[in-house]
Amino acid sequence: MLNSKQYKIARQLPPEGWRIISRDLLLWADPCWGEKKSSLDSQLFAPKGIFKEVENKRSSEFSYFAARTTLPDSDVAQKLFSVFDMRVLSELFHLFLIRNKRSNDLLIVRPSEIINGLGMALSGSSYNKVEKSLADLASFRVESKPSHIIGTDFLLSSIDTGCIAIDNGKVSKASKRHEFWRISLGKLLCKLLSNASLFTSFSATAYKESGRSPVAQWLCMFFSSHGHNGSLIFDHKLTTLAEKSNLYQQQLLKHEQLLQKYAEKKGLDKYDVEGKREELQKSTLKTCSARISKGIKKLSVMGIFREIFVSDANDGQVHVTRYPTSIEIFLSRQKTAARKTITNTHNYLNKLVQYWNFAKGLQRQLKAKVPLKFVLVDTRTTISNLLRPSELNPV
Repeated sequence: MLNSKQYKIARQLPPEGWRIISRDLLLWADPCWGEKKSSLDSQLFAPKGIFKEVENKRSSEFSYFAARTTLPDSDVAQKLFSVFDMRVLSELFHLFLIRNKRSNDLLIVRPSEIINGLGMALSGSSYNKVEKSLADLASFRVESKPSHIIGTDFLLSSIDTGCIAIDNGKVSKASKRHEFWRISLGKLLCKLLSNASLFTSFSATAYKESGRSPVAQWLCMFFSSHGHNGSLIFDHKLTTLAEKSNLYQQQLLKHEQLLQKYAEKKGLDKYDVEGKREELQKSTLKTCSARISKGIKKLSVMGIFREIFVSDANDGQVHVTRYPTSIEIFLSRQKTAARKTITNTHNYLNKLVQYWNFAKGLQRQLKAKVPLKFVLVDTRTTISNLLRPSELNPV
């Protein structure tokens, strides 16, 4: 059973308001608007994950990657999934966890539970959007090495919503939506869930506050997978983040298609085309970097991160540091206005970190068996009251 004792996530997973996501699958998303256009038929895309397994004291490497086509005998190129697909997948993981389901069990769930968990309104468009996302996940084909472990597989083994039914990539449709949807995970996801270190947790509140921008949503997930417990996150260039997010590849692929049409219309020779392509690559990277910078500014006003900004240097270094996980949980449960007051007034969080560490040390000395938790405080109280150690109590 996937309960808290037998299934430990790499980061602390609070009982509510937080979700988990695979670190490697996060790099398979494409933060684009609207219809998915980033095909896997280009050499630009090579999503891959690797981890080591130990069986009978023997270590072996297992790798998995996105297949180039939708089916083994198909010539239809696959699309990278959207950031929203990743959010839907994280909600499925959450439902498996809270219901103590085994990863290979069939999940029977009301669609309203998924939609409410995603923070969406119960409407026809929400049902259709989630249903489409589940269909894309159930049609996303993956392979592995050694191939005999998984072979050809799909992220979701099967889904049946009534309107759409997909079983191992084979699609059938009906006209009436079921009251309960049936969902089962693929062999790859079942295998990943047995390795807790491959997952990270993120605040669903912070994700929602990042707004409608897929770039800001992706950045929120990305930086939540680094710097656990307030440790340092390595600086990234804006251009590096544009490439890691697949934003640059997605835009470049789109512009390359336009360039081909332009070259045919104008009758350009191969040298003119090559020169245009070099200019196009530079301008595309600059545009994508600007979008990443805009997403960073969006996250900077949320008050979840200790520091997040783009340096004034020419290479555009992104500097991010995080609070310890316990502080992030506390902040994620506050409204944005209250969160800013807490983080900006009299260095409150530094004091809070000191008290938290003191309380944890005291707990270890007393050999307490129960975890610590925050007692939420009313942010309208005076700062002197907020700084009292009594506001942070062992339970």
